[in-house]
Amino acid sequence: MTWEKGQSGNPGGRRKKDPEVRTAEELAREATPLAIKTLIDIAENGDTSAAKVAASNSLLARGWGSPKQSVEHSGKLGIVDMLQQISEQHGDTDHASQDEQRSH
Repeated sequence: MTWEKGQSGNPGGRRKKDPEVRTAEELAREATPLAIKTLIDIAENGDTSAAKVAASNSLLARGWGSPKQSVEHSGKLGIVDMLQQISEQHGDTDHASQDEQRSH
């Protein structure tokens, strides 16, 4: 099926959520103050309860997402070249045979 330029593929939009159904994200966000208070308490008082730390971090990640991680690339190779080198280093010969087929 093809779409006209500017036409939505889903004109009705996203289905509305049932207001009575609460997501894990919403519940985790509500626990944010407790999670932060727990982490602060552990930092200030030296309580090293691994379960408390893990639970607090899990709630924060579930509610707000994990922190973004940057990736730095300073080489001259493009992503395709890098992936090809990695696959060759691991003995993956499928990519090599695909490249040979493309060149013929």
